[in-house]
Amino acid sequence: MYVNLEPCSHWGKTPPCADLIISGGIPRVVIGCADPNPLVAGKGIRRLRDAGIRVDVGVAEEEAQRLNHAFITFQTLHRPRIILKWAQTRDGFMDKLRTPDTSAGVNWITDLKLKSLVHRWRAETDAILVGAGTVRNDDPELTTREWPGKSPLRIILDREGDSGTDYRVYDGSVPTWIYTASPPVETTDKVLFIPVNPPDQSVFNSLMDTLYQHKILTLLIEGGKETLEGFMRQGLWDEYRVFTGNRFFGQGIAAPPLPSQPELTYHFGNELLEIGYNCKHLAR
Repeated sequence: MYVNLEPCSHWGKTPPCADLIISGGIPRVVIGCADPNPLVAGKGIRRLRDAGIRVDVGVAEEEAQRLNHAFITFQTLHRPRIILKWAQTRDGFMDKLRTPDTSAGVNWITDLKLKSLVHRWRAETDAILVGAGTVRNDDPELTTREWPGKSPLRIILDREGDSGTDYRVYDGSVPTWIYTASPPVETTDKVLFIPVNPPDQSVFNSLMDTLYQHKILTLLIEGGKETLEGFMRQGLWDEYRVFTGNRFFGQGIAAPPLPSQPELTYHFGNELLEIGYNCKHLAR
C-alpha cells in the first residue's frame, strides 16, 4: 500500500486506519510523510511495524507534504494555510486611484473567463477574507457563483468600523464574520460582528486563534494592497497566486512585490498566473 500520510492509530470520525491495514494482511506500507498530529505522530507507523508489516517512511516526502500542506500547517502552526491572491496589470498596478468623485466598482484586469478559476479556488477553501476597502470599492459577493461548490466563510477586516452594512457581504446568504472596532448592537446567526479593541495588528492574532478553534484549515486572502501587505508583514502566508493581465493602467495603486520567486507559471493567452510558496515549516 502507498499512502501520502501516515495511517492514523486513533478513533476520530472513523476507526483507526492502521487497524484496517493490519486486518487486511497487507505486507508492506510505503508512507510519504509522518503525521504531525499529536494523536498519531509515529504511533500509526509503530503499530504497523509491531504487527510485522514492513514500513518505509519519507518516500517523496516533499511532494507528500505539499499534498497535505493545509493539514500540516494547521497541526504545526495552529492556524490555517493562507493563500494570497491578487491581479495586477502589466505595468504593476492592482487598481486605479480612487477619489471622492469616482464611482465604486471593479476595475477588471484579467479576462472574465478566469473568474471561474477563482471561484473554483473559493470552493476549495474554508474561508475567504477581504478588507473594508475592498467591500466599499468593489461590493463583492465572495461566493462560488461561477463554480459548483459550497461558498466559503466570509471574513471582513473592518478595524475602523467605517464601511457600513449596506453591502452584499452582509446579505446573510453565507456565514460572515466582521472584525470591527464598532460592532452594532444586533447580530444574526449568519452575520457575526467580532469586536477589535484596540484596532491594531492584534487582530491577526485574534483571527488566527479563532480560525484554529473553528477548525478552518484554509484561508484565501482576496483583499487589497493594505490587507495583503499586512499579512505579508506578519509572515502569515503560505502560497501566493498572482495574475498578470494584459492591461495597462499607467497609474494607480501599485501591486505588492512578490514575496518570493514563483515556482509555477501558467499562461492563459496573453495573461499570466504565477504561484509561489512559503514552506519553511515543511520538511525539505
